[in-house]
Amino acid sequence: MHGTSDSTVGFINGLAFDNALRYNGKKAVMLAYPNEGHHPEGLPQGVRWPLPQSTSRGRRPGGVAIRFVICENRPTTMPFVCTSCHREFVVAPATLAKFPNWTPKTCMTCKRGTAPASSREEHLTTAEVLEKYTAGPVSGVFTDGAATPNPGPGGWGAVYVVNDVIVAEQHGHEPQTTNNRMELSALIAACTMVPRDRQAVIWTDSELCVNTITTWARRWEAQGWTKKGGEIRNLDLVQELYRLFHGHPGLQLRWIKAHSGNRWNEYADSLATAYRRG
Repeated sequence: MHGTSDSTVGFINGLAFDNALRYNGKKAVMLAYPNEGHHPEGLPQGVRWPLPQSTSRGRRPGGVAIRFVICENRPTTMPFVCTSCHREFVVAPATLAKFPNWTPKTCMTCKRGTAPASSREEHLTTAEVLEKYTAGPVSGVFTDGAATPNPGPGGWGAVYVVNDVIVAEQHGHEPQTTNNRMELSALIAACTMVPRDRQAVIWTDSELCVNTITTWARRWEAQGWTKKGGEIRNLDLVQELYRLFHGHPGLQLRWIKAHSGNRWNEYADSLATAYRRG
């Protein structure tokens, strides 16, 4: 919680509904305030003042009073920062309500593959990447996948590096695909590049892929490769990657931030987009 002072009213994380919760089956929001008599400015629609009898009281460390205010509305916009283009974007309240534990990471522009090239990729050759970048992890298998537009033509790339030296690399492309399928294809290739008697970290800038293979797929497998709420997208690739990854005792899967100057992640991106350069 972001703190409040004795003279100001603070909303959690600066937004009244940012930490929405449920109270007696209704939507509620935590308000921090210094005393009973202070009237907060700019209350969002749906919050009544003075506080109704149906609110629940509590206290937090430091003596800041807390109330869970019963209300039926969330704000019309919720700002997030895209991890790909680093620009702010908003998500519809109905979507946030449907997935209460979800924190959006990527704006729809980047998901569709229509963001300006300057905000996403530099379209460097592998030689140009090596000349420009030096930062980041120096060992592991670095992977990337892309489709522009999404869906549309796409490619994938994987490079196996030990102490900043390339051991092996692979890449490919398809005329009609999606970002996620290319990310999964790169990871499948990565699993086959590491000898079974070796240990390696596989790096991907797709948090979706990390969560899928390390968390969700185990539950889907136990349920006969089904999930509540709909189909498992790209099930063919998910099953293959899950089998290869968990069948190799020396592999770890970790997330790395995209387009942030990590040398070998940028190299994998260059491999994935090589089809565009002919």
